[in-house]
Amino acid sequence: KGRKPIAELVSRYLREIICVAWDEQRAGSKPTTDWRALRDIRQVVLSIEPDEGGQEARYAAAIQTLNQVNELRRLRADAAISRLSGVMWMIIVLGALMSMCLVFLFRLEDARLHLLVVSLLSGFLGMVFLMIILNDRPFYGTAGIEPDSYTELGWMIKRPNPFGSS
Repeated sequence: KGRKPIAELVSRYLREIICVAWDEQRAGSKPTTDWRALRDIRQVVLSIEPDEGGQEARYAAAIQTLNQVNELRRLRADAAISRLSGVMWMIIVLGALMSMCLVFLFRLEDARLHLLVVSLLSGFLGMVFLMIILNDRPFYGTAGIEPDSYTELGWMIKRPNPFGSS
């Protein structure tokens, strides 16, 4: 009964995520337009009244899935704006400095070997810092997460062009 309008609303929701919300997340702000599209889907689904026992089970599963989508959307939006605290960064930097100082406590007679050990440790710590920075801002820049899974979902919907104008 309400299958086509829901499919259109889901397509709109996916368009909002891919075309609008993802850019907002990359800019470091919490997206809001996809929330409105998800709310519209929720209103349509909640207005459906199942007739039979089989429909009631499917309806309950749809509500559960919609709740999961809502929770995952909230987690994605929170990830766009959450950052490591200053205390956490201080602990990371102090730990790296302590590790570098520890290398100088070892007495190595060969200066080249000592330079190699220091270089390897500093290179490793640099990569760790890079990974922390990239994971602290998961949507930012070219290394950020892309909306590929949402694009694939859009193409699964039975419409010729799920990302065209509605």
